[in-house]
Amino acid sequence: MAVPTLTYERYAERHLGRLDREAFEAALPAATARLTGLTGDDVPERHEPRWLDALGVLCDRVAQGRAANVTSERVGETTLSFDAAASGACDYDVVRPYLAPTGLLWQGVR
Repeated sequence: MAVPTLTYERYAERHLGRLDREAFEAALPAATARLTGLTGDDVPERHEPRWLDALGVLCDRVAQGRAANVTSERVGETTLSFDAAASGACDYDVVRPYLAPTGLLWQGVR
């Protein structure tokens, strides 16, 4: 068992191609690091499909970065406004719908 690899083809099929190949490939390493930080790097084969779906969602999140939460921005005297609901979401919240039934998000002692 190891960390599964998400291909662009699977990502585009499952996530309707929100990112182009270049943006996906740029986001994939950081998204993989974030997800393995939450789940560890030992993904049982039976949970691979859900883990890969969660990784696709994190690729979208990484690619969007700060811009996803900005609702307005002014350049003169620098003002930013953030969407309070979106800024409160974390990686865990984004992947939980995919991984909650797998037990991969459990952080207790084994």
